[in-house]
Amino acid sequence: MSNVPESRPIAGKTSRPWVGVLLAFFISGSAHFLAGNKRAGIVWFAVIAFFKFLAIGALGSSLIPGILPGIVLVVIAFALWLSMLVKSCQPVPRLRLFGWVIFMCVAAVLEISLSTGARFFFHPYSQPTGSMEPTIQGKHRKSDGTTTGGDHFFVEEYAYWLKKPARGDVIVYKNPDNFPSLAAGRLYIKRVAGIPGDILSIHEGHLYNHGQPVTHPATLANLVIMNPPSPTPQYLADSNSVFEVPAGQYFILGDNTLNSLDSRFVGTISETNILGKVSKIYWPLSRAGQVQ
Repeated sequence: MSNVPESRPIAGKTSRPWVGVLLAFFISGSAHFLAGNKRAGIVWFAVIAFFKFLAIGALGSSLIPGILPGIVLVVIAFALWLSMLVKSCQPVPRLRLFGWVIFMCVAAVLEISLSTGARFFFHPYSQPTGSMEPTIQGKHRKSDGTTTGGDHFFVEEYAYWLKKPARGDVIVYKNPDNFPSLAAGRLYIKRVAGIPGDILSIHEGHLYNHGQPVTHPATLANLVIMNPPSPTPQYLADSNSVFEVPAGQYFILGDNTLNSLDSRFVGTISETNILGKVSKIYWPLSRAGQVQ
């Protein structure tokens, strides 16, 4: 950004230079823009926003392994933001009360728009329960009374825009209104065990499809399905049970089958209730929603 020209002197009443830093804290590049160098202000805003989105994409996308690339991009975005703040220490036009109100409204709209735009593609969640253990750890209470665990993970909310959920995918979905035993609208996380047309059964704790043992993906092939003694499963309750997954529906299971209220008890879920696919587990970097 060193080739961006500095702001030109401005006429009229101006505020002290620290006010420019304050303005830029809320809207990147605003001090340059208001000081008369609109091009520099727009460039600062666009570049910092670009690296923020790039960092979120690298952290949340399953196409980029690990979270180190995302962390590097976060550091770059932060360094650019600090550099912009330093260069924003310059006189800016004095704002009246109405001007400050307008500025803060614009800042709020931009912040909400950027945050909503990012979460439209990637959304962070946390897992408080143990229904997906050991794949995703829930919270656990230690003997001293403190709580530990509760993995955080990203969900690719665009994952099923152009394709259907596949067997083995770990998904987040909204509980349908017709499941009276669960809170309507609450978010849950489970693994897709059956897609439309599958004919499922359980033999000796393993999943079968069309009478043949499931061998792919490995997560389903190795899944040990154990029905808890209570409550009583309504579907695939024993080795004689067979269930055909209806069109537009998905049969889901928790990896911890002894502690998971899933399709064995509440039936299948509709494709329209699926929010997205779990992509990466990470340590908490921001506030996350909770799934059960």
